[in-house]
Amino acid sequence: RHLNIRHPGFWRAAVEKGTWPREEVERLGPRGRASEFVFLSLRTTEGLDPQEYERRFGERFEVKFAEVLGRLEPCFLRENGRFRLSNRGALYYNTVCADLMIIQP
Repeated sequence: RHLNIRHPGFWRAAVEKGTWPREEVERLGPRGRASEFVFLSLRTTEGLDPQEYERRFGERFEVKFAEVLGRLEPCFLRENGRFRLSNRGALYYNTVCADLMIIQP
């Protein structure tokens, strides 16, 4: 994962030179990659594909996060085999993500 150059002038200069305008690169470990997958997937209208989660990380999403999914049930929708945030879940996105993060090993 990378962070783009923040200053617009420096960002533009890098692009004009044909270089990638990144300021910092962060290498994520397994926990970080799993967290990123969950948090970014829940931000999309398509939601999180539990089969893709299991393929990538070797664990069943529904099992690993069963307690949070049960406790925060009004925040999640299950449609077409995917998990999405409900309108309520979207309003409380940061809280939902914080609760999901606690479960990560």
